[in-house]
Amino acid sequence: MILAFDPSRYPRAVTLLPQSEEDVQASILHELHRLGILAWHLDAGGRKTRRMLQARGVAMGAGGLGDIPEGWPDILGIMPDGQALFIEVKRPGVRVGTKRVQTAGALSDAQISFLTRAEIQNAIAFAAWDVSDVVAVLD
Repeated sequence: MILAFDPSRYPRAVTLLPQSEEDVQASILHELHRLGILAWHLDAGGRKTRRMLQARGVAMGAGGLGDIPEGWPDILGIMPDGQALFIEVKRPGVRVGTKRVQTAGALSDAQISFLTRAEIQNAIAFAAWDVSDVVAVLD
């Protein structure tokens, strides 16, 4: 399972061009859809989503908003064979020479815990800093 950013795994272009997490998510979702995998971005833990649901009085499950587990990943998918797919997306780190331009996104303990539990239950679960991580795991 991929849980940390290692710049040596990526093409030079990935570590030279700053990208937002949203850019990485979009490229991953595009690749998953190209591969025929059902996948969605779900900002379940985001403040914006929680505020919207609270404002509308929407509960998620019998226990309300607390039912979404802490560490829920950014992308949820269903593989063609029915296996669950969970991808936590982070932005890659970028350096120009010796100067750090962008620090790589790091996983929280809750995110690591969620991905580990999902993998134990036979889901495909990992973190991705670039679409190449998805291709490597799914190949």
